[in-house]
Amino acid sequence: MAPNLRDEVQPGDHISWLVLTRTGYSRHHAIFVCWKTHNVAEVIHVTGDNEGHWISSTRDRLGPLGNGDQEHAVGMIPAQVCKELLDLGRYVEQGNLFLHEYDSKRCYRNCEAEQRAKDRIGEFQYDAENHNCEHFVRECKINSEMNEAYNRLEKEEWNAKKKKFIKFGLLVSAVGLLVAFGMVYGGQK
Repeated sequence: MAPNLRDEVQPGDHISWLVLTRTGYSRHHAIFVCWKTHNVAEVIHVTGDNEGHWISSTRDRLGPLGNGDQEHAVGMIPAQVCKELLDLGRYVEQGNLFLHEYDSKRCYRNCEAEQRAKDRIGEFQYDAENHNCEHFVRECKINSEMNEAYNRLEKEEWNAKKKKFIKFGLLVSAVGLLVAFGMVYGGQK
């Protein structure tokens, strides 16, 4: 997101930014609540890990890229969903703050997504592969019932188009064979 797009981010939006972790680059996802200052945003997001799998604090995980500050390990915290103020100014300046867009037919309105995130503040059953910060945000944004219905509709529409395409493809193939047949046998006398 470019600095001039800062005003486009609305409460309840899904935002993410690239972060450098101990294992490489990753994207951290959050529900945007509001800008508190020009650079500081209030977000709802997942921090930490669960059931004794401790990792360093949010500041360690979310420090801006290339800031040269390696002393972020200020403590260890368990997994949790929290509302927090974060300095996202560097991400905006670097063009590294991303706004994720959703099909309105598949998701909750922003005010509902924000409320869903607020309702989940507290502990979080974290799994790096299957239940992480991105999963949390998508669960807040996407109405699974609407999404399943929309997926069924899309699948039905695709199957109908596919049938038409196959029929058309068979017709084209048949015409092609007739043309080829005509060229082979039509040229021989």
